[in-house]
Amino acid sequence: NTLIPGACIAYLSNYFFGIDFLTEELLYNILIIFILGLISGRIGSVIIEPILKKTKIVCFEEYNSYLKASKKDEKMQELVTDNNLYRAMIAAFTFLFVEKLYLFLAEKWILFQEYGYIVILTFIIILYILSYRKQTNIISKRIKYVLSKEKK
Repeated sequence: NTLIPGACIAYLSNYFFGIDFLTEELLYNILIIFILGLISGRIGSVIIEPILKKTKIVCFEEYNSYLKASKKDEKMQELVTDNNLYRAMIAAFTFLFVEKLYLFLAEKWILFQEYGYIVILTFIIILYILSYRKQTNIISKRIKYVLSKEKK
């Protein structure tokens, strides 16, 4: 779920905008593709998913229902993995759109050329803080589910 979106971002950034994230170093390229994919995945999870939920484009079941169903249906994990890949790909294309917007703003405003990296780094920090919070909530729900099953 990280390499495919990351590779798409790396390739299409170069193809559309002439931004080449990659070099001759294979290990470096794999790391960059992985990091781009991670960022894409977080954008999908923290930004795209809530927007799609609020607009009712997607609807989720309760987490406890998912846990019960995944124990009875072995295909569930594969379906969730595919689902997360689709979300990451939506985020990858969103990333490209934002990348173009960044380039446009950098052309128009000198300050953005010089300090745009601060905006990017701040965005990534906030993105990972929100991701951490979301993951912590998932862990808490899972703990509560397991403990509630023990009481029965």
